[in-house]
Amino acid sequence: MMGNLYSAPSADICNTGRSLFQWGKKGSIFEVASDANQLDVDGQLNLGVSVYHLSTTFADKVSEVHGNSNPVKIYEILDTIICPTGEQVECSRDGRIGAAYVDAIGDEDTGPATHMLSYTWGYTVQSIVSSLSKYCQDNDLDPKKTYFWMCCLCVNQHRVNEAREANITVPFQTFKSTFEGRVRKIGHVVALMAPWDGPRYLNRVWCVFEMSQALQVPGIELNIIMPPKEKEAFGKALEDGTGELEDVYNVLWSVSIENAEATVEEDRKNILTLIENGPGFHVINTGVSKRIMTWFLSSAEDYAYEILNQGGMSPHCPRVVAKIGDLLMEANERKRALDLFNEGVRVARSNETISTNDGGYILLIRGVLHRWEGNLSLALENFEECRKILKEVKCWKTADGSTCLRQMALVKEMNGDLKGSIKIMQESKAFREETNTLNQQQGANLLKQMGHIYKKLGKEDKGEKYIMNAFRIFQDNDLMGTSDGANIHFAVGTCKLEKGDEDGAVEHYQRAVEIREKIQTIRSPQGASQLDSLAKLLRKMGKNADALLIEDRATNVRETL
Repeated sequence: MMGNLYSAPSADICNTGRSLFQWGKKGSIFEVASDANQLDVDGQLNLGVSVYHLSTTFADKVSEVHGNSNPVKIYEILDTIICPTGEQVECSRDGRIGAAYVDAIGDEDTGPATHMLSYTWGYTVQSIVSSLSKYCQDNDLDPKKTYFWMCCLCVNQHRVNEAREANITVPFQTFKSTFEGRVRKIGHVVALMAPWDGPRYLNRVWCVFEMSQALQVPGIELNIIMPPKEKEAFGKALEDGTGELEDVYNVLWSVSIENAEATVEEDRKNILTLIENGPGFHVINTGVSKRIMTWFLSSAEDYAYEILNQGGMSPHCPRVVAKIGDLLMEANERKRALDLFNEGVRVARSNETISTNDGGYILLIRGVLHRWEGNLSLALENFEECRKILKEVKCWKTADGSTCLRQMALVKEMNGDLKGSIKIMQESKAFREETNTLNQQQGANLLKQMGHIYKKLGKEDKGEKYIMNAFRIFQDNDLMGTSDGANIHFAVGTCKLEKGDEDGAVEHYQRAVEIREKIQTIRSPQGASQLDSLAKLLRKMGKNADALLIEDRATNVRETL
């Protein structure tokens, strides 16, 4: 049996109650059938509220009752709007007075649910309504014909209150089968998350349960959305420097459903055991991260084109566009990244912001993409123009200048000029020492690359020292949950392998792969290469079964490139 489902505070009711039971004519409770389709009387149990109603009548009522000065959370309208709306209405399901909100409003505003909303009662009415309206707009859906099943409006809250007062407990498997049946019937789950830099949704175990079920039930479409204001907040954070790409990776890195919380500990144990014995935490975490990354990519790209279409005159526009293009690159969306870079450079040239340090930066990052693609002449052309601009605006001996030098050095390395490469990197290192940025992420990347080249030049001990210094910087700055963090793990693993420490090498190689899978950068040439190296080492160690799994994963990754 589950713990007292209704002992949670009102903010958590939607994540603990749900429609786990039906009331008989005499008010007794009977166990729900395992197939939700058996409970569907004229579609009522899966009846949803139209987005049009939510954005008009419902939103207007909230404003009328609570005013417009402060955002209103769902649990705050339970006793002021949700319950009063159906208080004197006969429930069409049990014939008793007191109906669910969805049963108490006009038929023109309800219909068989086309979507299920997964959310928390701590979200505001305003954020939910704006999110669903934008979702309809983005997907060309008619708000009058798009019906969302929302527990707060579609579960009879009068019966939930009665059950709470009666201290009713319900078997967990009953809830699971009923919820799964509803998901199958509706077929489309939309999970609402906010804020962008730390979604509260991921901290609630019942939300995690809904997400895991949507990921496991065959044929179910799952989308993650965030309120429109979150897209703007994300873009503004990139613009004013309070947000960086590392913040995106931090969100993805923090997706650990095994750490989710619940008001009732027994509920938490039941749900986590179900997931652990089923697909496992890694599968669900990866599935959630993948969909969050999709939101980041889409929202960031939209924001970039919005500011470019406005003339690109917002503060630091070229740099913001470069950061967003960099995010697309890391996700192996290189065509999208190049298109964005080219448009960003075109606009920057037209409004003359190309002749700023931010203009130099977008050329620098576009050059990195060309280098990744193997087009070294175009890469060098962009790096040279970046250097010229940074010198003209007296921003050469800066972190940007150091990064530009490092990229030019990498071109020399790729052309086989190792001594020329290390000479340029030494100059890059001097810039970072002068600006006190050597102990930051890009400074660590520089040290790692210098160590790699020193090793190529036969200076093994010196090279390893540089790589281990870079590793410590990543650890000290909590930067391991990034693509660069994966790369430094791989570099350390290679050092250990060269010294004959196969177990140590495997540990770091596996860590590199785990990081890339979690932050959604495994689908890249680097990801495939690191999988290959891990598989090769496992075969060398005689772990052929493990190696075969990794080889299959590498093949799957390459098929997507």
